[in-house]
Amino acid sequence: MEVGDIVRYNFSSPKSQQKFSVLGVIIFVGDSSIVIDCEDTTKMKVSPKNFNKIELVKHVQEEKENIVVR
Repeated sequence: MEVGDIVRYNFSSPKSQQKFSVLGVIIFVGDSSIVIDCEDTTKMKVSPKNFNKIELVKHVQEEKENIVVR
């Protein structure tokens, strides 16, 4: 997973019967955490022990332009 990917975080024991997961965009990826900017305007910091609860919805690949200097 990379910054910009759209993901779903699945709660293991949701507090609400209506909200089992949250959709968002990854804004930071590190060894010790992944930060998701959620659709409900919150940010979620996920620790390594919960990385397996993140489901990739869409991988967004940046297209890099090659600049030629003449």
